[in-house]
Amino acid sequence: MGQDIFKESFQPKAYIATYQDLGLIKDNYLTVISPRKKVRQNSLRPQKSELPANFKLYYDEVPLKNSVQNLIDDCVSAYQSTSFWLQKNQLNK
Repeated sequence: MGQDIFKESFQPKAYIATYQDLGLIKDNYLTVISPRKKVRQNSLRPQKSELPANFKLYYDEVPLKNSVQNLIDDCVSAYQSTSFWLQKNQLNK
């Protein structure tokens, strides 16, 4: 959200959501936040594929033993910011 994907400084990421869980894929990590402050993190490792190198579609998820706090903070802040913008009717301006 709010980034020009054609700029050199663009950092790819993906947001995911279910009816309870919210997640962020960033820097080859998947961070999932759930009710009651539950957090899961996995390292994403690309699987070998016949597809071009820049088109990675399949990943192995490896659970992390130690959390990466800055990615948890990024995940929480992305959804808190979006919630704030929706409440203030500022998301589509």
